[in-house]
Amino acid sequence: MKKHNIIFTVLAYAGDEDLILENILCLLDAVPEASITVIDGFCDPCSPRTRTLAEIMGVRWKSSAWPRHESPTSLLGMEKILSEMLALSKEDDDVLVKIDPDTALLDARELYEFARSDKALWACGCPDTKIFGNLFALKANAAQYLLSN
Repeated sequence: MKKHNIIFTVLAYAGDEDLILENILCLLDAVPEASITVIDGFCDPCSPRTRTLAEIMGVRWKSSAWPRHESPTSLLGMEKILSEMLALSKEDDDVLVKIDPDTALLDARELYEFARSDKALWACGCPDTKIFGNLFALKANAAQYLLSN
């Protein structure tokens, strides 16, 4: 069975600092083989202590290239996030996951099912209230398609 690369991107800033390390621990427990990158807001960055502890856990740390006022939910913000996520990928079927620091992934069964599927997009949320977006995943080829059109 083919093993898929699962690549997490955590968007962060100083206000999330208390949550980031807990989030990383959950990700490492749920998907031990995953690659994790924190993209830190350059206008309001996390402390060097948080960065160092994350790096000790094997996390890649980057500073964002865009101001925080450019909302990640805006079209321009989403394009920048997808570009950052795609830059971490090497294969078309890599699974790119965006997760917020206040979202804990405790069980990755559905994410693994998505990785093995032919689906292009996957999201985690609450089906009763239709709240999604704290965590979403897409295959690298889907991200490339979205960015090129």
